[in-house]
Amino acid sequence: MIPVLSDPSQVDLYLERFERHAAAFGWHESEWAPCLANLLQDEALSVFLSLSPTESADYQSIKRVLLRRFNCDRNGFRSKFLAVKLQADEDFGTFINRSKQYFDRWIELSAVSTLEGLSYLICLENALQACDEDFLGASCFHFYIDRSGTSKVEERRHYRENPDKHVHRK
Repeated sequence: MIPVLSDPSQVDLYLERFERHAAAFGWHESEWAPCLANLLQDEALSVFLSLSPTESADYQSIKRVLLRRFNCDRNGFRSKFLAVKLQADEDFGTFINRSKQYFDRWIELSAVSTLEGLSYLICLENALQACDEDFLGASCFHFYIDRSGTSKVEERRHYRENPDKHVHRK
């Protein structure tokens, strides 16, 4: 039997475990939503209860909302990777592995599958770090992979004043 979700910050690992368990026991995915619902508590249960009846019956909808709520999406893993610090009781090897897990999940959820895509994502991150908050606050960036598998970033500016501004340096 699977225990209840006790640490929502690791909901991605919990859902992976849940999916493996369900597959091992031959459950059809249509059975997953009610089974998962019985394992949620506290804030995760509140998130589940905020869904419509249609969404709450769909495992993929529940999963998407839980991952987003508990910062286990692309941006969440990016933030975790960039902010990772060695913990007081952690050895260096464990720290490197934890850092790599955050990095790998960031890359996976960014749909990067080529060296070119990885290079672009890292250069994009570097460029965003070089911009000041006014520029970032006035721009919206959308990272995506085109049909040829090439990573792209689309910028949608919505300056209220000085719409011809370009990158500002910190």
